Amino acid sequence: MAEIQFPKFRWLVLVMLFVATLTQGAMLISFAPLVGDISKQLGMSLGQVTGVLMGAFTLFVGIFAIVGGVLIDRVGIAKTFVGATTLLTLSGALIPLVGPNFGALALLRVLQGIACGPIIGSAAAVAVQWFPVSQRSLVTALQGAALTLGIAVGLMVVPAITVANSGNWGVGVGSLAGFAVVALILSVVVLLGPKPPVKVDAAGANKDEFSRALRSPTTYVGILSIFMLSWVMQAFNDLTPGYVAIAAPVGLGLGPVVAGQYMTLVQIGFLLGSALSGLVFERIFRRQAKPLIMTAFFLVAIFAFSVKLPFVTATTAILLPCFFLAGFFQGYVNPTCLAFVANNYPPEIAGKLGGMWMGLGIFGGTVGVGVGATFLHVTQAYNASLIVVVVVALVGMAIAAFLTPPKGLSAAK
Repeated sequence: MAEIQFPKFRWLVLVMLFVATLTQGAMLISFAPLVGDISKQLGMSLGQVTGVLMGAFTLFVGIFAIVGGVLIDRVGIAKTFVGATTLLTLSGALIPLVGPNFGALALLRVLQGIACGPIIGSAAAVAVQWFPVSQRSLVTALQGAALTLGIAVGLMVVPAITVANSGNWGVGVGSLAGFAVVALILSVVVLLGPKPPVKVDAAGANKDEFSRALRSPTTYVGILSIFMLSWVMQAFNDLTPGYVAIAAPVGLGLGPVVAGQYMTLVQIGFLLGSALSGLVFERIFRRQAKPLIMTAFFLVAIFAFSVKLPFVTATTAILLPCFFLAGFFQGYVNPTCLAFVANNYPPEIAGKLGGMWMGLGIFGGTVGVGVGATFLHVTQAYNASLIVVVVVALVGMAIAAFLTPPKGLSAAK
C-alpha cells in the first residue's frame, strides 16, 4: 500500500478550524458581560436572560455537536464548515437589527448554537483526514486553545465596541460576525481546494464500524471523561469567582475585581494547557492518552482543593499559581480525548465519534453548575461546592484508567 502523502494545504485547514473555533468561543461568551444591561432594557430578570441567551446556546451546541459529526462523515468537513460559518455570519449580523426583541434574540442564539456544534465536534475528523499520526494531537490541542482564546476575545471586544457605540450592545455582540466572515472565507477556500488525503467511505464500512464502536466500553469511558472535565471546568469557573469575592467567612473577601483577575488567570492557564497538550502527549507520554488524562485530572483535583486551604489563601504568591495551575491542567483533558479518537478509531467514523464525545460530554457542565449551586444554596457556603469539584476530578481520574484502545476497530495510520 502506497504511503499517504499529507499536503501542505492541511495547514490552511488547521487555520480554518482555529478561526472557526475562536469565533465560537467569542460568540459563546458574547452576552455574558452585558446581561445586566440587557435585562434592564428588556425588563426581565438576570436569571431569565442568562438562562435563555447563554443556556440555550450551550444546549444546542451539545446537540448539534453530535448531529455535526454525522454530517462531517456524510458530506465532508469543508461543506459542513461552509454551512456552519454561513449560519454564524447571518445570525451574528442580524443581532443589531433585532435589537431588544427577546424572542428574536433567543432564536438567533439557538441558531448560533446549532452552527457551533459541528465546529466543536470536528477536531478528530480534521486530525484523522488531514494529518499524520504524529500531528493529530497538535490539531486537537490548537482547537482547545482557540476556544479559550475566543472567550478572551469576546470578553474584550464586545464590551469595548458596546461602549464605543454609546452602549448599543447589539452592535457590540453583532461585531463578532466579522470573525465568522473570515471563517466562512477560509471554509470556502478549503471546499475549493484539494480533497483530504485520508479517504472516508461513509456509505461503506461506516455503519458496521460505528456499531462496533458503540459496543466498545472505551467509547463510553471517553464520553464520561469529557463529561467529568466539563463538570469540573464549568463548576470551578462559575462558583470560584463568588468564593474569591464574597466576604469571610463565606468567601475570601477580595472583591469582584480581584475575583475577575484570578479567573482570568485560570483562563490563561487553560489556554496554555490546551496549546501544550499536543506536545506533551507526543513527546512525554508517547501518545498514551490514559496516563496523561489521569495525571491531568489528579492535578486539577490537587490545585482546585488548594484554593480553600488557609496556608494557600493567606499568601498571594501561593494562591495565584494554584489558580493558574487548576486551569492549566484542565486544558489537557479534552484535546487528549479527541486525539485518542483520531488515533484509535477508523477515519469513517472519526467525525461522528468526535462529535458524540464532545456533544454528550458538554452536558457535564450543566450538571456541574446545578449540583454546585444546590450545595451552595443548602449550605450557604462554598466548601461543599468546591469539595464536589475535587471529588468529580478524582472520579474522572478513576474513569480514565479504563481508557484503552477499542478492540476490533481499525484505526487510520
